[in-house]
Amino acid sequence: MAVLPNDSRLFRNLGIYFWHKFEEACQIYNDVNTEFISSLEFSFGSSIKKVANFSNFIMMPFEFLEIPIPVGYEDILTGDYGDWHKYVIGTSMHGKMIINTEIPYTKYLRENYNNHYYQED
Repeated sequence: MAVLPNDSRLFRNLGIYFWHKFEEACQIYNDVNTEFISSLEFSFGSSIKKVANFSNFIMMPFEFLEIPIPVGYEDILTGDYGDWHKYVIGTSMHGKMIINTEIPYTKYLRENYNNHYYQED
């Protein structure tokens, strides 16, 4: 196995190189007329969206400023979240959190996971 020298310039240059390669890959289909687009993202729904939803932008108030949003924001939100007009208390992407300052986490694991995650020595 090759060992790379500890040279921050090398890693900075590699980062720049791969960023340029990433940008080149993202631009391959810029001139192709298509009905759908996608992006590289972590998304709750599909990252595939209709191009028409991004044909223009409108300004909408958000807290103390106005931000540009796509004209098809309702279609985008419905595709990602379903009935997004309905208030729903969501959960964490990492599962539920257990916060109890009175019980050590080792005791919780022992009692709730049948020693699957926790085994005493």
